[in-house]
Amino acid sequence: MDGQRELYFFQSVGGYFLTSFIYLLIAGVFVIILSIIFGIWLWRRSEKGLNTIMGFI
Repeated sequence: MDGQRELYFFQSVGGYFLTSFIYLLIAGVFVIILSIIFGIWLWRRSEKGLNTIMGFI
């Protein structure tokens, strides 16, 4: 066993998984909040051209 190193996958990945999960959770909440605000703002505006384009998309 001289010179060999053994790494355990699940022990080394746990911290990175938690960090990535927190980043994704924060980004997801941020996107949902922005989409709700943007959707209400576009709904309130009564510009036909913009509503037609957004409806098509």
